[in-house]
Amino acid sequence: MARPAYRGDTPTAVTKLKDAFWQLLGEMNYSHITVKKLAGVAGVNPNTFYYHFATMDDLAKAALEEVQLSELPPLLMSRFLTGTFPPGALPDPGLLEERWQKIRLFLRSDSTVLQRHVYDLLERYWLAAIGVSKETLSREEYLDLTFLLNGAVAVIRQQDREYDLGFLQTLPERPLGKGILQTLDDLTKKYNKA
Repeated sequence: MARPAYRGDTPTAVTKLKDAFWQLLGEMNYSHITVKKLAGVAGVNPNTFYYHFATMDDLAKAALEEVQLSELPPLLMSRFLTGTFPPGALPDPGLLEERWQKIRLFLRSDSTVLQRHVYDLLERYWLAAIGVSKETLSREEYLDLTFLLNGAVAVIRQQDREYDLGFLQTLPERPLGKGILQTLDDLTKKYNKA
């Protein structure tokens, strides 16, 4: 049987599945989310899930990609290195809150797979912001970046429901922040020729 044509005036099946995924992840452990539950909440046939995704992990990865974290490393680097955010660069506070909550759902889940998805995505975006591939970094540079990213992930995981921008705003003045800044600045100067 052919797939029904999309009409354009309703959410797509993929959108419904992703929305249902976020809803269920907020209500239960990732390990308890089944295709049947997901399809029921999304209002689609379970076969629709398999038409678009091979596994629940594939859906999770696709949902996380839409959280739009790619702009955050360059923004944070600008803040840390220049002392200010570029004018108009900060996302809408409501959007920032939504992103924060979704990242926290992944990091606080019972799944190391979801936690790893966040780490891998952050690593990819930070490497892009620095302008280098993982393979190009020396072993020490890569371990430094790994240390920084794991620290960021741990801080996000430990935050309460409300994110604390004050922590980020005061980080550059504290000794830890100065070390982070120096590391990022050194890597950027060495590898980012743009």
